[in-house]
Amino acid sequence: MPVPDKETIKVVYVEDSDFHAELLRAGLAVYNIEVTRLANGDEGVIEELSASIYDSAQAIILDLYIGELNGLQVARRLRAAGDSRPILVISSADKPSNGELMAIQAMFISKPFDFERISDSIKKLTAHH
Repeated sequence: MPVPDKETIKVVYVEDSDFHAELLRAGLAVYNIEVTRLANGDEGVIEELSASIYDSAQAIILDLYIGELNGLQVARRLRAAGDSRPILVISSADKPSNGELMAIQAMFISKPFDFERISDSIKKLTAHH
């Protein structure tokens, strides 16, 4: 059961699928995690993620396939731009190599969504940040 007085964790989810974005938003709401969606996976995504509207996001969730760029490219660019927010990659694709994940300091969870596992991961990632 969710604990009502717990602080809400805000995350931004880069996902081109309306269905998956809504599913994750609804699934994580139970765990006091507020999901803001960024549907754009093209070259503008890095700029958008650094826009002030997303400043309050404590973590970034990336799908691997989000349009022109993939989640790993987005993560690498965010790191290169100095964004140190925790990154969680969620995808139905094969798990990226540990080396790739370490390079972008990200965790990976495969789809279908396991909300409890995603929630635990986000809470772990944001606790140390």
